[in-house]
Amino acid sequence: MNKFEKYLMEIHARDYHGTDDNMPDDFEKWLGELDTQELMDHAEELLSKQYLMIERLTKIAGDSFDELKKIVELST
Repeated sequence: MNKFEKYLMEIHARDYHGTDDNMPDDFEKWLGELDTQELMDHAEELLSKQYLMIERLTKIAGDSFDELKKIVELST
């Protein structure tokens, strides 16, 4: 299962009101009823979320690198 499919399952689960037994079949039905534009919109949402996560992680990594650099400079 890829990340996009997992993401679509999360979207479906948010609005699902039924039993756990019927959820996989309902997901397949829901997925089959999505049009191309809806799929594209969901893909763009996921990409935006992933981009924001990459930005945050890059900032954290940069901040950590700066702190390590300071530590090394102080120890030499």
